[in-house]
Amino acid sequence: MRLILFVLACAAATSAAAPTLFDNVYDYSDDMSEFLGRVSKHIESAKDIFSPTRTCDPSRISLPAFASGLPAPSGKPVYVAVGRGTQNYTCASSTSDAAPKLQGAVANLYNATCIAASFPDMMELLPNIVYKIPLPSSEFDPLPPANIELLGHHFFAGSVPVFNLDTTPSRQYGVAMVKKLSEIDAPATAIKGANGAVSWLYLPTVNGTVGSYKGVYRVDTAGGGAPKTCKDMPSQFTVQFPQQSQTALVRKGTSGDLIFKDSQRLRMKNLDRNYDDEQHGLDQFLNIFACGFGAPRGRGGPRGGAPRGRGGPGGRGGRGAPRGGGAGARGGAKVIIEPHRHAGVFVARGGKEDLLVTKNLTPGEAVYGEKRISVESPPAEDGAVTKTEYRVWNPFRSKLAAGILGGLDDIYMKPGAKVLYLGSASGTSVSHVADIVGPTGNVYAVEFSHRSGRDLIGMATHRTNVIPIVDDARHPLRYRMLVPMVDVIFADVAQPDQARIVGLNAHMFLKEGGGVIVSVKANCIDSTAKPEVVFAREVQKMREERIKPREQLTLEPFERDHCIVAGVYKRAA
Repeated sequence: MRLILFVLACAAATSAAAPTLFDNVYDYSDDMSEFLGRVSKHIESAKDIFSPTRTCDPSRISLPAFASGLPAPSGKPVYVAVGRGTQNYTCASSTSDAAPKLQGAVANLYNATCIAASFPDMMELLPNIVYKIPLPSSEFDPLPPANIELLGHHFFAGSVPVFNLDTTPSRQYGVAMVKKLSEIDAPATAIKGANGAVSWLYLPTVNGTVGSYKGVYRVDTAGGGAPKTCKDMPSQFTVQFPQQSQTALVRKGTSGDLIFKDSQRLRMKNLDRNYDDEQHGLDQFLNIFACGFGAPRGRGGPRGGAPRGRGGPGGRGGRGAPRGGGAGARGGAKVIIEPHRHAGVFVARGGKEDLLVTKNLTPGEAVYGEKRISVESPPAEDGAVTKTEYRVWNPFRSKLAAGILGGLDDIYMKPGAKVLYLGSASGTSVSHVADIVGPTGNVYAVEFSHRSGRDLIGMATHRTNVIPIVDDARHPLRYRMLVPMVDVIFADVAQPDQARIVGLNAHMFLKEGGGVIVSVKANCIDSTAKPEVVFAREVQKMREERIKPREQLTLEPFERDHCIVAGVYKRAA
C-alpha cells in the first residue's frame, strides 16, 4: 500500500530553502523515465546550482482534488511525507466465508515537504515509483529516488493510529494520536496492487498527542488492500504499501494524511529543522549530476552557538577566533619549534604556553582565523634568511588535536600519507591534516552538508592536496571513483550508525593494516546511556567491522562526553 500523509498547522508557514537533489535508482520503468526527465529539466533551469532557486513554502501545498470528499482542512500544511510499510490483517479461518480484518499498519515516513512545495510535478510521480521500491537497508538511510530523510513512523498503539515524528534525539517533532472520522474510496486511477488501494481518510487528533497537531489526511493511496475473503489465506498476513509524508501535508505510504497544528512557534521550529535536512538531500542531486559531488549531511546539526574554550566569538564553529586571517603569534628568536613525536606535527615553545602547530602548506593564509607563527631560519652562507610559517592547532576546535594532546600513541598520519576524512565540516581540522601529509600526500574530505561543503571546497582551492567530496559517507560507492586505497581513515560523523559508516568505508578504501581513528560523541549515539557505556558499545561495533582497537581516551577538558578510539584494520576476518 502507498499513502500520502498531510500535516497542517493553523498558523501561516514560513519559507525555507528548497531541496534540489534526487538519488539514482536503477529502475527504468516509464514512471522512472518520466521522473528522471523532469529532474533533468529542473537542472537545466537552475541558474546557480549552489544557490536554491526556489523556496519551500508549505502554504502552497494543497490536498488532491479528489480529497474534496473529505472534510476541508481548517489550517495550513506542516509536513508532507512519503511512506513505505505494510497493512496488517487477520483471518478467523481460511475459508471464503471469512473476511480479513485490519489489525493495523506499520510504516516509515520520509519528509517530502519541500518537494511537494517546490516540485509538485516530481511529487505526483513519487507514489507510483515508491510503490515498487523496497525500504532502505538501514532505517536512517534516505528513501530513493528523491533521497528524502526519515521523518517518523506510523503504527498502532492498541486500536489507536499513531504518527510518531520523534525519530532521533536530535529530531523531536511530536506525536499525533488520531482516530478515523471520514473515509472515501480511493479513485479508480490509484495503483491497486493485488487487491486494490486502501481508502482515503481524515483522522483528527485525540488525547495523547504531543504537539499542537490537529489532524491527518491519508490520501493518494496505492495498494495495501486485503483480498475480499480469507480463502487460502493464513491467520495473519501483511500487504505492502509505500507512503509519503509532509509537514502540514504528510503523505504516508499509498495514502495521505494531514496533521493540523495550532502552535506557530512549535511548527516553525520543526519546519526549520526538517527543511534543512531535506535541502541537504535535494541539493546533493544537482551537485552530483553537474559537479561530481553530492551533499547529504553527515555530522548532525549545523555548528554554532556560544563560543567555547579559548579564542574569541566564534565563526561557523562557534569556538576559537573569528574568521578572517588571525594575527600572527609572537615568533622570531623567542619561539622555538620542536618536532612532535607524530611526524608532521610540531610544538612551539617560548611563549606564555606551549602550542601545538603544523607547518602551513600555504604561507600567509589562515583558514579559520587561527594564529600563525613565523620563524626565521639561521642565515645561510650568502646571508639569506628564510622564514617558515606554522599554524596554531586549537584543540578546542579539532578532535584530532585534542586526541594528540591527550596522548594518542599513533595517529597513522605522516608526510606522504593518504587520508580519508569522514565528517569534514568546513575543513578546520582537514586543513591541519593537509599540512601534516604535505604536498606529497592527499586528504579525501567527505562532508554531508552542502553549506559546510562550500567552505570545504573554498579551503581546498588553496590546498591542492585536499580533494573535497560533498556526499553521504553512508554511501561510499557514490565517490569510489575519487578515492584510492588510503593509509588511514579519520571519522567525526556523530551519527548513531557511525561504526557502520566507518566500516563501509574501511572495507571499500582502507588498506590492510591501515589506521582508523574515530571520534565518538556519546550524546549523538545514545543520549539515554552513560558515556562510558556508549563508548564500550562503539568499540565492540568497531571490532565487528574488523577494526582492532589499540587505544581509547577521553577528550576532556577539550570536549565533554567525547572519546577517541584508534585502531588497525584487518581485512581478513
